[in-house]
Amino acid sequence: MITRPRPRWLLASLIAAFLTASGCAGSSTKQDTPTSSGKKAAGTAKVIPPASTTRSSVPTSAASQATIVPVTEGTTVAAPGRYAVGALQEIYIDRSRKTKRNRSAPEKPERTLPALILYPAQGSPGFEKQTINAKAQDGPWPLVVFSHGVTGSGPAYATTLRVLASAGYVVIAPDYPLSKGNADGGPVVTDVAEQTRDVAFLIDQLLAASKATSGPFAGLIDSGRIGLAGHSLGAITSLGAGYNACCTDARIKAVAEWAGIFFPLESKGKVAPSSKGRPLLILHGTDDKTVNYRFGRAVYALLGAPKYFITLPGTGHVVSYIQGVGTPQSKVVTLATIDFFDRYLKGDRGGISRLHSVVAAAGTSAATEQEQPG
Repeated sequence: MITRPRPRWLLASLIAAFLTASGCAGSSTKQDTPTSSGKKAAGTAKVIPPASTTRSSVPTSAASQATIVPVTEGTTVAAPGRYAVGALQEIYIDRSRKTKRNRSAPEKPERTLPALILYPAQGSPGFEKQTINAKAQDGPWPLVVFSHGVTGSGPAYATTLRVLASAGYVVIAPDYPLSKGNADGGPVVTDVAEQTRDVAFLIDQLLAASKATSGPFAGLIDSGRIGLAGHSLGAITSLGAGYNACCTDARIKAVAEWAGIFFPLESKGKVAPSSKGRPLLILHGTDDKTVNYRFGRAVYALLGAPKYFITLPGTGHVVSYIQGVGTPQSKVVTLATIDFFDRYLKGDRGGISRLHSVVAAAGTSAATEQEQPG
């Protein structure tokens, strides 16, 4: 979700309809702390004292400072800003599935997915910019598929996603055919199930390209380290692909969702048994007027450990998710997501300690957390 108000209300209405149909609707009372969503959530809220050290590899501009535990760098574990960021614009076409009719726009025989791909590149370290066709750092690297909100696009989140790439991740951010801002017929929120299949299709394409002996992606991606992230409708997409019995993909190792909800989709809300133990990170603002905070709490109550819930007091639906490390709360969103993926895609046990320190350093007015490590 980026700008247009009409789809925002449409998203809120659709969420309410899905929740009512699935028996998940509850009180709309706003909550400022991670306590309850109608079900008792496991785990306890905690505030962990910040470490006194800093990430030495984070660029030193005022907007990029981060007082947290330093990264112990290895083959792929790296602090944000450790690498330059390369970028490619690709167009993927899935000819096995159709794009549905959308208002005045006719049905199309295929699904076309333009995508921004960011990756660790050779050159001057930092995440302030991206360089088209820059030579990649030798891989393989973990892959994160990022899904945008309705009326949005992959590039709209580039300020945040560049930070992930600079820390040693390949990030693909597609534009979905019917929910992107310039969708034929106008953006809609009703294509989520197909978007979960787009995620699987894109993973297929990138893994095939990584196995090739030449090309920009040759040897770049580790097929055993794939994560999902997304905001708003993109978070709904990521939860569907990560956990819903209709759409889950066994290749996914961890999911980070920002301001989302678990839609019933074609399984009527059944959680896939195969997703048990798949790590989950949730970030949600208490003042979100589009996807109410209680819906994020319901996701936390529904899905199993290991799971982490970061509350952003006073935060709405958009701004903190698109600003990289430019504000205290956007810094929490971005760096906690990296730390979470460091733990569960790179096997770095220090990742969760750094996540705790990110939250603690921000202070309780900016962020609090709850966890069930599993």
